[in-house]
Amino acid sequence: MLIGSDHFAGVMASAAGDQGARGYLRANTVRHVECADVADGADVDQPEDLRRRTGGA
Repeated sequence: MLIGSDHFAGVMASAAGDQGARGYLRANTVRHVECADVADGADVDQPEDLRRRTGGA
């Protein structure tokens, strides 16, 4: 997910727990841009998520 810097204040004000930008995105216009060729859509929020994906220690 890419969020333009002009939205940072709104996202930070609405972020809570593991909900992140969900509320902000629901309340604002979102534009879907296909980018399947650059990522697989995996959600990596914590270091252990990344370790699990990469097989690292």
